[in-house]
Amino acid sequence: NSVFVQLTARRLDAASAPVGPPVGIGNTLAVNLGVGEQVELTVDVQAPEWLTFDTIEIYSHAPGRDAFAGAQNDVPPVPVVVRTLDSTALPSEPVPGTGAATFRRIHVIEKLTVSPTSDTWYAAVVRGSPLARSIFPLAFRGVTCASGVCTANSAQAFAFTNAILIDADGSGAYDDFPLKP
Repeated sequence: NSVFVQLTARRLDAASAPVGPPVGIGNTLAVNLGVGEQVELTVDVQAPEWLTFDTIEIYSHAPGRDAFAGAQNDVPPVPVVVRTLDSTALPSEPVPGTGAATFRRIHVIEKLTVSPTSDTWYAAVVRGSPLARSIFPLAFRGVTCASGVCTANSAQAFAFTNAILIDADGSGAYDDFPLKP
């Protein structure tokens, strides 16, 4: 059991109305920046009722994070969108097809609007902060010992998606990527 996260993207016209069908991970969505189009990202998160989370982050390409000639990049990525949730008030529902209302899951669907300025990509990360329920003893981050007593350091929920590609230059493909040969 773990967090299951799906990401889709849909084009929004200048009036913020959805245009065309959504695309999924690994696909390319074409947007026309010249007429004010944006991208609506839908993050659909499901998890067992006991596995809480409280943060949804969207990441994209960020200039300046590229590493050249084998050099290490120690600049952490910064999300372009962060949605914080109350981990004690996540919506839950019966799991379909189980035949019993005792099997429940958390189910969150968040819609986030982003405004690309060039060809780029978007990926989602779902995580639990220390305010969310720990997933110990299923996972923990090492052990701390003091005065002969050892305690497992808690771990939180974590999941991520692969990217959805955005064609914002009208070429018909995601082809203006960083570090082009």
